[in-house]
Amino acid sequence: MATAQQDLFRRLDSISQTLVELTSQQMANTSSNSTASAVGSSNQATTAWTQENFRLQPETFQGDVSSCGGFLLQCTLIFQQAPRYYHADHCKITLIVNSLRGKALQWAQAYLSANPIFQETFERFVGEFQRNGRTLAMFLRR
Repeated sequence: MATAQQDLFRRLDSISQTLVELTSQQMANTSSNSTASAVGSSNQATTAWTQENFRLQPETFQGDVSSCGGFLLQCTLIFQQAPRYYHADHCKITLIVNSLRGKALQWAQAYLSANPIFQETFERFVGEFQRNGRTLAMFLRR
């Protein structure tokens, strides 16, 4: 498990670095047509544009209980990559809900209608998400 997690971290870092490099290249191409002062501003913007500033999305989750652990691992890695965006519980819950599709999304809608997102802790939401795996599986079979 630790090796798989390390591999995921390495892959995320590689993707992050590639995006930063591509953005830097695009900024450089755009600024080559500008004045010297604009180039200075562009370089500052590129520096400010760190790995944390773009938002990764986990693969969508349709409700397959066997892939629930992998889905939550992807979400956790994203939270670690961009802590500025996912500092509050409702931000983390929102990322998860935005990645749900089909019956899994219907489950989340029902759950959050009874447990408002701003009153819900992330730990409780994930606990219910995992704990109700069998219930979710039965719900998805309907």
